[in-house]
Amino acid sequence: KPVVMAAPCYDAATTVATLADKRINESSGLAVSWRTDGLFWTHNDSGDGPELFAIDRAGKTRCTLKLQGASALDWEDLCSFHLDQKSWLLVADTGDNYRRRGILTLYLIEEPPVDLAAKTPLAISLKPAQTIRLRYADGCHDVESVAFDVATRTIYLLSKRNFNKSLYALKLPAQNDPATVHTLKFVARVPDLLMPNGMDISADGRLAVVCTYTHALLYVRQIDQTWAKAWMGKPTMVLLPNRRQGESICFGRDSRTLYLTSEKLPTPLWELKPRKASK
Repeated sequence: KPVVMAAPCYDAATTVATLADKRINESSGLAVSWRTDGLFWTHNDSGDGPELFAIDRAGKTRCTLKLQGASALDWEDLCSFHLDQKSWLLVADTGDNYRRRGILTLYLIEEPPVDLAAKTPLAISLKPAQTIRLRYADGCHDVESVAFDVATRTIYLLSKRNFNKSLYALKLPAQNDPATVHTLKFVARVPDLLMPNGMDISADGRLAVVCTYTHALLYVRQIDQTWAKAWMGKPTMVLLPNRRQGESICFGRDSRTLYLTSEKLPTPLWELKPRKASK
C-alpha cells in the first residue's frame, strides 16, 4: 500500500536578498532556474515590455531576456521545468481584470545559459520556442497562476476572481503552432481560495502551492491520485512574510523549499525552508 505523504511544515521566512535592479518594480512571477544553480527568473506585471530578468541569490540582475515577437499585455506568472533534457520557462500573459480577453497567450522559452562569474549582466533576445494561444470554453477569466506538471506534460491555470476558483489544464503542444487557439480543459473547482495570484508544482509532482495576498496553501498529491483529486483535498496553510502586494511563489530545485518576492520596491527575495523533523 502506498505510503501517505504529509505536507511539509515550514520555518519562518528568511530574506535572501533585496533585488538591486530598480527596473524590477513589480515582480509578479518567479521561477527557479533549472539550468544555472543559484539563479531565479522574474518579470514585471502589466505595463512593462516582454522581458525577463535573471537574478542571483545576492539580488543582482545577471541577465535580461527579451522575447522576440512577443507582447506583454498583462504578464502575471511564470514557471520553470526540466523536460526532454532541456530547461524551460513558461510565461503566462493571462491577466484579465475586466474579463474581456477572448484569447490568452503563453510563451515557452528554452532557458539560456547565464554565467554567474561574468562581471557584467548579459542582455539577450530570443524567439520563444512556442507561442501558445488559448481560450476558456466557459467565458473569460482573470488568471494569475500558472504551473507545469512534468510527468503528464500538462499546463495548469487557476482562475482568480470567481467564487469557486476553477482549475484548467492544457497538454503542452507537441510543436509550435501560433495559429491554433487551444481550448483549455476544465479540471476542478477549488474551494477555500481567496484571490490566488501565483502557483507552482514541485518537480517531483507531489506538491502544488498557491499564494494569495496573505498566505499560501499547499496541496499534496498522493501516488495514486490525479491532480484533479488532489486539488479537491484539504490544503495546508503556509504562513508567509508580510508582503506588500505579493503575487509570486515557486519551489526550489529540491521540490520543497519555497521562494517569494513582492510587487513593491524595495523587493525582497524570501526563502522558506521545510522544517527538519525532530529526532
